[in-house]
Amino acid sequence: MAVIADLVDAVFHVVSVNEIALDQRDSVDVPGTPQHDDPVKFRLGAFIPADRNKFYIGAISFDVLRRKDGTIHRTEVGFLKFAVDEFVEADGDPVPMVELFLGTSAEGSTDADIDRVMTISRKGCRFTVPIEAPGITAAGIVHRFFTDDGRFCYHFQGPASGQPEGAGIKYDTHHSVNESEWIAISRVSETPL
Repeated sequence: MAVIADLVDAVFHVVSVNEIALDQRDSVDVPGTPQHDDPVKFRLGAFIPADRNKFYIGAISFDVLRRKDGTIHRTEVGFLKFAVDEFVEADGDPVPMVELFLGTSAEGSTDADIDRVMTISRKGCRFTVPIEAPGITAAGIVHRFFTDDGRFCYHFQGPASGQPEGAGIKYDTHHSVNESEWIAISRVSETPL
């Protein structure tokens, strides 16, 4: 077991040929119980930029490796984003959030090749891909629907003040996760059946 970092209450070490672990130390007095009853943590940290309320704190990337011309090339096929973002709900209120981005294939890693598939914040959880889980019922009310490729979003709202019925708006997202860049292109009217 090769030790990478020897901490006071934890050890960061190699556990097999391709695995590492950050393990809590056990008590010298009572083996098998924690030396210090506090969970081990891996932290990512970033300073708040002075001029904006949207910034990355960190990310964990999933990469496909290929050897080309004697060097290793990485293709990012997905990543977890940890950030503070005022555009999560397009209301200007910055909130801590986590997002999962996944690539469309294992071949490209440009911004166009990777799409947001899930956002989690204190304001809720949003999926931009279909959810298919037999026996699971969503607890909330779905009011946004995205086309298969994520290009268009249909957003349905209740009646506005003085309006007799709700409205649906079709947005062209231009595949942007920033809702302030979306363009409303049409109104979906209610038609009696």
